[in-house]
Amino acid sequence: MSARRPPPAQGGLDLHQPKLPAETNCSFTLHELTQTYKASADTAPGPDGITYGMLSHAGPVVEETFLDLLNHSWTLGCVLSLWKHAVIHPIPKQGDPNNPRPISLLSCLGKTAEQMGKGASECLGSFLSEFHGGKGLAVFTDLEKAFELACPEAILATLAHRGVKGRLLCWLEDFFRNREAAVRFQGFTSTPHRHQNGTPQDSILSPALFNTVVECLLHTDLGTGIRLLCYADDLALAIHKGPYHS
Repeated sequence: MSARRPPPAQGGLDLHQPKLPAETNCSFTLHELTQTYKASADTAPGPDGITYGMLSHAGPVVEETFLDLLNHSWTLGCVLSLWKHAVIHPIPKQGDPNNPRPISLLSCLGKTAEQMGKGASECLGSFLSEFHGGKGLAVFTDLEKAFELACPEAILATLAHRGVKGRLLCWLEDFFRNREAAVRFQGFTSTPHRHQNGTPQDSILSPALFNTVVECLLHTDLGTGIRLLCYADDLALAIHKGPYHS
């Protein structure tokens, strides 16, 4: 019987820690699964038609079965193929209907599996603390097509360098493999297209995984009182002036 990990601390697993605890190789618990349900707002379903609301009201038998499926996926380092399949819905933009916004929908089961191994980012709190007790200037920028062009090999190499290993690294490697998406429009669905690069839209893990490819920028010495903050493809250059600076 595999060891069971203790209930996670608030904030969950931080992929950016230099060393990850040994518990990342342990099986998930029913406590972790139910806490994930409580933290997930009900959204549109993915290709399997299952919503978070259905999962949270499924009952103990379904929960135990789903937990066994999650742990089997985790132990083998394999992500179910249906969890890698996205359905893209073109949603017309207000004032520009000829340039629709693509909305990608993934399986809520798959996103639950992602959420089990990841905590929410605290970037906003870090940003606000930069200006405590003084004045400052912030410059915001957005990287164009950042998620679509991110290199999975570079992400995995950075994670390994930061100490991610074992089942977690194997599971993430398979997470990137053979991902595909189809477009659904006016009742018709296109042939699935296989992705070569990028992190998947609508994925719980995508922002944290993308952060690894810009990690080197965050450690660049920009001078006293200057710090670069990042969450996903949003960058903020914080220039802090202390209370004694004019």
